[in-house]
Amino acid sequence: MNQKQSKSPLFTLTAILAALWLLSVACNLPLMQPVASANVAPETAVALTVAAMPTRTPLPATQAPPAATATQAPPPATPTLVPPLAGTPVAQGEVALDPCSLLAPEEAAAILSGETLKAPQVNGGSCIYTEASQGVHVVSAYALQGQAALNFWSGRVFQLSAFGLVIDQPTLEQIKVWDAAGDHKSILIKLSGMSAGNPAFVSRTLEGPGEIAWWVWKDFSNGVRQDLLIWVTGNTVAGIDLVHGDNIDEATAFERVSQAANNIAGRIPPVFHLK
Repeated sequence: MNQKQSKSPLFTLTAILAALWLLSVACNLPLMQPVASANVAPETAVALTVAAMPTRTPLPATQAPPAATATQAPPPATPTLVPPLAGTPVAQGEVALDPCSLLAPEEAAAILSGETLKAPQVNGGSCIYTEASQGVHVVSAYALQGQAALNFWSGRVFQLSAFGLVIDQPTLEQIKVWDAAGDHKSILIKLSGMSAGNPAFVSRTLEGPGEIAWWVWKDFSNGVRQDLLIWVTGNTVAGIDLVHGDNIDEATAFERVSQAANNIAGRIPPVFHLK
C-alpha cells in the first residue's frame, strides 16, 4: 500500500506565509529591537520578512488591530480623477491610485518564471500576486505618498533585521524621527550605507528609479529567496517585493525586479491618494 508522504518544511511554511502576509499589511508593526545576530534560522527569517509590507499610520496602543481583510482588485487600469470630499483639500490633478494599476498580472507572472497566479489582492496599499499552487511565491507592488507614507519603515527595519542587518538603538531612534517626519530619503541613504558589504545579503544602491533606489536580495538557503527594491521621489515611497524559489538566481532576480520597478515608476502619478 502507498503511504502518504510527509509534508516538507517549505509546504508547512506556506500557511504561515499566507496568514502573516495578509495580517502584516493590515497592521503596522512597531520598530523592534534588531536581531542580535545575522545567524537567523531560515524558517524564522522567512516568516519575519513577510511581516514588512507597506502600512498605514500605527494604531493607538490601546486599540486592537482590525481583522485583516483582502479584496480582489479589478484588472489594472489607468488611475482616474475623483472629486474631492467636501471640506477635504485635494491638490489639483490629484488622482485615486489603484495599486494594481502599477503591475499587470502578466508582468507578475513573468517575474515568477510563468507561474500561475491567483487573482491579485489589495492590502495596506500593496497589490499582491500569489502563485496558485502553494502560495509561497509572491510579487507585490506599492506606492505611498504624503500622510499615507508616514511610519512606513517600521516593518522594513524588522524585515532587514531578519535579513541579518544589525541596527543599534541610537540609529533606530533616528529612523523613528525621520519616519514620523516622512524623510524617506534620509532613511534610505542610512540603511543602504549600513548594508554595504554585509555578508548576510546582497545590497545595491541604484541611480534610479526615483531620486534614490535600493535593492536587497536574500537567499535563505532553504529553497526560498527574497528581493526588495525601494525608491524615493520627494514625499513618495514606492517599491516591489518578491519571494521566489531557487530557480531564479541573483542576477535574474535583479534584472526582473529592476525592470519592473522602472515600469512601475512610470505609472505613478505625481500627486495621488490610494483608491
